[in-house]
Amino acid sequence: HVNAVECALAAQEGGASAVAVHGRTREQMYSGEADWSVIADVKKALTIPVIGNGDVVDGPSAKRMMDETGCDAVMIARAAQGNPWIFREVNAYLENGAILERPPRREVVKMILRHAQMLCDCKGERVGMREMRGHVHNYLTGFPGASKVRKKVNSITTLAELQTLLAKEYPYA
Repeated sequence: HVNAVECALAAQEGGASAVAVHGRTREQMYSGEADWSVIADVKKALTIPVIGNGDVVDGPSAKRMMDETGCDAVMIARAAQGNPWIFREVNAYLENGAILERPPRREVVKMILRHAQMLCDCKGERVGMREMRGHVHNYLTGFPGASKVRKKVNSITTLAELQTLLAKEYPYA
């Protein structure tokens, strides 16, 4: 049951300054394509800003969503996993149509280690490194030999082990 317009109107009437609308239903979860027409319907019905979400993976898809729905901004979710650079890429595209290249391997490895350090600082090394395993999988998407490294990452328990593994597998990074 799609009731986005009714819910968004209730939020606006209740004093919300903006609403975010995802173009997928709960039943869809992470599968299928987002239905951007729902976002467009909400935008037409409201006077407050509408933030669109669903299937925004790069600058062109962000622009396409804004053009097709009239939304005021886009929200990026899963596409940011392992790719925190997506935000500067989307901004560059929206500002001047520039398509930025993926950062060099050195920057990706540096970010993996920074992310791992922050998780360890926040949650302790045992929990932080367990959580980091999935993040490393996302960061390594598209890297040569990534599947071999992903398998090794699954047995890592310390930050030092991650540092050693990445230095061995990507020595020039």
